Amino acid sequence: MAEDLAGLSIPIEASTALLREQMEAAAQVVGGTTDRIDRSLSKVDKAFDRLDQASRAVKRAVGTVQKDMDTAAAGVGTAAERINRSLGIIGHPRLRALRWHVDLADCSRF
Repeated sequence: MAEDLAGLSIPIEASTALLREQMEAAAQVVGGTTDRIDRSLSKVDKAFDRLDQASRAVKRAVGTVQKDMDTAAAGVGTAAERINRSLGIIGHPRLRALRWHVDLADCSRF
């Protein structure tokens, strides 16, 4: 019986060695796959960082354009008010009399 037990332990040891080799090979495959996944995720993270920076730049540009448009609209409104007032004054009799006196005196510097 001792010989039978000694004979059994040899195949078990051989099977364990093969299992260890296969486990090491599997660990290498898993490790390589993990490394590739980590590199891919790093690229994705960097792409999202660039996208975030670009979206912030667009937001700043849109804000600047909005301010410029608001300023332009205010300027157009002011100009429209001035034109309206000017048109209302042009036909005024006092302005015509003042213009006649300026022409009469040749006061072109006014």
